[in-house]
Amino acid sequence: SQKFLPFREDQIKQWIKATVRSEGGVISEEAVNELEIAVGFDLWRLENEIIKLVCFKSGASDREIGTADVAKLVASENQSTVFEFTDALATRNRLKALVILHKLIDAGKNENYILSMMAYQFRNLLQILDLLESGENQQNLASIAKIHPYVVQKMIPSVKQFSYVELSRIYQ
Repeated sequence: SQKFLPFREDQIKQWIKATVRSEGGVISEEAVNELEIAVGFDLWRLENEIIKLVCFKSGASDREIGTADVAKLVASENQSTVFEFTDALATRNRLKALVILHKLIDAGKNENYILSMMAYQFRNLLQILDLLESGENQQNLASIAKIHPYVVQKMIPSVKQFSYVELSRIYQ
């Protein structure tokens, strides 16, 4: 068997750049960020959007894909979820978190719901960190914390970016 893990944010950005190059295009770093935020980690959709952008810029005098091109041609994912927002917070990606937060508010998501999901995310991070610091085995975390194993696996790298005191303060 072979395990296929989802891309990390840095990997998806490298994939975007490589795909643009393979299609014969050039893209600015800011446009890579915008494209990743707008589309997310859906590789099939990303590839289609990249092909569209490269074709659009192929006849232009300035062939570099910029943020204005992404904004003009790429429909932002309307389903920016609260989970993407809380993941961005947990990984300390402030820019992405703010962009998604504005999208959520613009889409009419209730602010109290967003706040409760933030509290839920940081409570889970605090719980995982507490278990890790008490010497608990990573394989047992999901069953002890009563959190889905996939969620625990996604949280472990984020947990390591915070101290217990810092997470406690944020949660409170």
